[in-house]
Amino acid sequence: MRSLPILEWNPESTRRWLHDVLSRTGAFLVILLALGCFEDPVTERVEIDFVGPDEIRLTTTVELDYGVAGDNRAARGRLGHVAETLLEGSDEWTRRYESIEPVEESFSWIKDQGLLARVERVAVVDTDNLGRFFSDTSLSVFYSEDLDWAEFAIYPGTSNRATREQRNAMVERLSVWTDHLELYYREVERTFAWTARHPERARTVFGTIFRDEISEEELALLDELSEHEIEIVERLEEAMLAAAGVLVVDDNEAYSINEVSELVYDPFPADLEIRLPGRVIDVEGFEALDDSTLTVRRVGLWTALESMRERFVSPDPLTTIIGLAETRSDFDLAAWLSSPKVIHSSPSAHEILEAVEHELVPKDVYRVRWRI
Repeated sequence: MRSLPILEWNPESTRRWLHDVLSRTGAFLVILLALGCFEDPVTERVEIDFVGPDEIRLTTTVELDYGVAGDNRAARGRLGHVAETLLEGSDEWTRRYESIEPVEESFSWIKDQGLLARVERVAVVDTDNLGRFFSDTSLSVFYSEDLDWAEFAIYPGTSNRATREQRNAMVERLSVWTDHLELYYREVERTFAWTARHPERARTVFGTIFRDEISEEELALLDELSEHEIEIVERLEEAMLAAAGVLVVDDNEAYSINEVSELVYDPFPADLEIRLPGRVIDVEGFEALDDSTLTVRRVGLWTALESMRERFVSPDPLTTIIGLAETRSDFDLAAWLSSPKVIHSSPSAHEILEAVEHELVPKDVYRVRWRI
């Protein structure tokens, strides 16, 4: 993992010093984006549309992103293999559709510069066949109905999607990651403690940490950091980069560690969205996107970390930067500074591991009942 260089103190010019910081450390957000932690080269999605009392429209979409894979030969080789199986019909989705005897079925694909970018299958099936579609997974799927209501339920089992090698790699990587997170939370606590004792310095300290997200005008108004504050900022940024760096995809790895975490812990073979034809009576486990659309919130390592942000530290600098990188949204430094800075606990690596694994494991049941 690349360490940030020691900054040389220049009391003559705030702007010159800030330019030195930016030119020698690089833009911190750009570094995080370059780590490739936020997107997966293969994304899969299942939509289940209950169009009638005895009929379901299933739509599966597989998208391949060679841009995310970059120059990683292993990842690009994996994408090529996935594309080949999709086009020749030897993939797991084709086998699942064959098992449910669709009433109607369509298949379409899109290529970008000669490379397969997207495959979509749509099929109309009887509701009685829905459970068979997921029979090769550890999901138990049930559909039932009465005179005026229908119910759909999923009971997840333990994921069977990862290989032994992937499970072993997950154990090793989680151990390293949680060690880095333990150090990161200690550095956040140290930073919060300093700015709590010296509130007049908070804008300069946090403005430097979030320097990639504030305007040039706001950047120029920051005071110079003291030598102690330079050390605080360096140590916190090094801890953030170390925590992010654990999730970097090595050139010889076909899967990101975020994808491996989903294979190990998540029994769902794809993102799942449910569309209902009637008013929802009761729901458990699913998240509502609107009055008639539900989803299963799949959790990888970054999502798990984001879910824990209120558990250990609030607001969390690392997940704030990750969120900005993912959404490309504007950053309001004044609003961030005005929120109370709280360390709920300074957790050990073991406590962090328990919290992460709790987030990664799916709920016991996903169930919805609606009027028909």
